[in-house]
Amino acid sequence: MKSIFFLLLLTCGLLLEAAPFPAENSRWTAADLDAQRAAGAGLQRELRQALKTGQKEFRVPKGVYRFAETDPKAAAFFRFLEVKDFTFDGGGSEFYLEKLETAVSVYKSENVTIRNLSIDYDPLPFTQGEVVSVDYPNNTFVFRPAPGYGAFCEPMFKLSLRGILFDRADRRMKLGQTGFGLAMKQKLDNGDYLVQVRGFYNRPAKVCGFEPGDLITILGRTARAVKTEVSAGCAFENVTLYSSPFVCFVENVGQGGHTYTNCRIVKRPDTDRLMSGNADGFNSASVLRGPKLLNCEIDTIGDDFVNFHGVYYRVFEQLSPTELVVQSFHFYGDGPARLSFLESKSWKALGVRSATVGAPFTYTVPEKNGAVGRVWAAAGNFKPGQKVQARRITLDKPLETAAPPIFASLSAIAAGAEIRNCTFRNSLARGIRFQSRDAVIENNLLDRAQSPHLTTAGQPGFWGESITSANLVIRNNTFIEGGMDSQGKTGAAIEITAPGELAAAECVEHIRFENNKILRSGGPAILVRTARDIQLKDNRIDGINRVAVPGRAPAETAIVVEDSADVTENGNRITPQEAV
Repeated sequence: MKSIFFLLLLTCGLLLEAAPFPAENSRWTAADLDAQRAAGAGLQRELRQALKTGQKEFRVPKGVYRFAETDPKAAAFFRFLEVKDFTFDGGGSEFYLEKLETAVSVYKSENVTIRNLSIDYDPLPFTQGEVVSVDYPNNTFVFRPAPGYGAFCEPMFKLSLRGILFDRADRRMKLGQTGFGLAMKQKLDNGDYLVQVRGFYNRPAKVCGFEPGDLITILGRTARAVKTEVSAGCAFENVTLYSSPFVCFVENVGQGGHTYTNCRIVKRPDTDRLMSGNADGFNSASVLRGPKLLNCEIDTIGDDFVNFHGVYYRVFEQLSPTELVVQSFHFYGDGPARLSFLESKSWKALGVRSATVGAPFTYTVPEKNGAVGRVWAAAGNFKPGQKVQARRITLDKPLETAAPPIFASLSAIAAGAEIRNCTFRNSLARGIRFQSRDAVIENNLLDRAQSPHLTTAGQPGFWGESITSANLVIRNNTFIEGGMDSQGKTGAAIEITAPGELAAAECVEHIRFENNKILRSGGPAILVRTARDIQLKDNRIDGINRVAVPGRAPAETAIVVEDSADVTENGNRITPQEAV
């Protein structure tokens, strides 16, 4: 009888653990939830009053708070608008958000500190379950939701749908899978769903890695969880995100210089969740000063761990060799702007110019509006007659090109960033996607990324992200299982590369890659291409060619250097070959 009793206890324990929320949540009554909502609404009112009266600090009594409504003037639960020198201390509280909207919005603010809280969404912004069967010729599969997870037909799944495959044995992202889009075709009589594999990459189910018995998450993308815009010197300390409808921490435009210390994006403990955030962990776009990431953690993310970048913009009209009408761009300061120009099709570098920048004005796109880039680029195509924000600029020396150029500001690129002592595990895309300059990346652990763990190239054509990196110190990091996407062009764990050819490209340069460990890469450990002044020193490389790709020859060496100048290799220890 005693053994049966313990068996029942164990079974109950397992059942309670195998749920999207901790077991204690299941004990909350309707009255408990109402009390949490009332506490949340009261907290929101008190915070708005504190901000209105000019208080400098707001402390939350430790507890569980549930939030049903966003700020009346913004789609965010907590809004900090034009706030200066203010601290919001969550006191170790748990926040539950009942709408898939932004948790925290900081806008046009300075020196705002957010600390000591955890944030989760209820309902979750993803569902998960099992791949019951796969129809490879028709690119469909049958999806069975796991108990407790949302149905595939809920509103959040009407937007951009992504899927991620997980190995049933270790519940980690499957090695060698590639990104894929999804669409529901039919709800079956037994509660399962027939799902179409499609979109984004246009790769068939077989190539994406689908197998019966796989675990899978299906996620939509809506709001950023923590958003900082047009702000300076803000800090986030001891903030934990257990889920996020889109990018987890994002900063856009402004002076920047934000700091993230002990921030975590992780699967909620005591649950059976397969993932945490739906997209990038940390994304910085078009800020003047890059962020600091210190002692942060990410576990299982739906896109890049980190992406720091600027933006490429469109030249609409060249009035003279030195006078241009351009897409309005983020400009900091009263002096000349330094702009890097590229040809729009070849990405040939046209050089850097100093430019006197005029005020934004409304501009009508002319009839002769040549195609530029691809659909995702900020410098992409505009319709003739479309009204857009533009600027007139005057260059310090002529710009000569036969094709419509694009350009990027050399200031709004998150320069001077630091990533130190962080742990990042399981990325569907890249590890650190770094498109900036003058930065340090050191003492970090990156464990499993489907794409490379580190990339340095801007992407003018597809995402419209700038700029090619320079002046980076990358040292004392450990990179495990990077470049595992079976469709990757190289499978390299580390890509120190730039688009185009060295003689004509805006090359990546002045990189110090020292004392790092690169273990079990998909192809070669390091690829250097279109680069200048690169030092590879005292690195340990163990195991390459972990992913066999039809049509892609295995790397013959652990370090591949192509079309580059002044690349030095000293003291690297290599065990190059590992069985595929």
